[in-house]
Amino acid sequence: MCSSDLGGFETTTSTSDDVSDADRAQYRSGFGPCLEAARNGKTVNIGLVESRARWPEFADAAILAGFRGVLATSLAVRSVSLGSLNLYSRGQDSFTVAEERAAERFAAQASVVLSNAAMYATVEMINEQLRCAWQAATRSAKPRGS
Repeated sequence: MCSSDLGGFETTTSTSDDVSDADRAQYRSGFGPCLEAARNGKTVNIGLVESRARWPEFADAAILAGFRGVLATSLAVRSVSLGSLNLYSRGQDSFTVAEERAAERFAAQASVVLSNAAMYATVEMINEQLRCAWQAATRSAKPRGS
């Protein structure tokens, strides 16, 4: 999941339609572990049955899709949230401490890559705008024949 330009959230990549469906339940309700990780910068590692009281719409959709647990880690650079990395489990209610730490390390590295890619895309867009402006300026500055 990544932040959109409008301040909302969207799933940019998922491993299955079930994951996308579970994520959409969070976006509809505005609450869930992935949104919490993105908003608060904290890892959420929780079994879905125990999360029903906290996030009923999300938990019901995720359980219906066959999931038992979710691990959501923040994707952030210098306290700027880029979204969250979300791992779903069909086999266990929550992830182990070792799995949680590995996901956090991966998310930290992925955050840098995502941030660099976004910056590169911005620089490329500005470069193209400047190139077009320069071409327009040089065309209008050319002397015209009599």
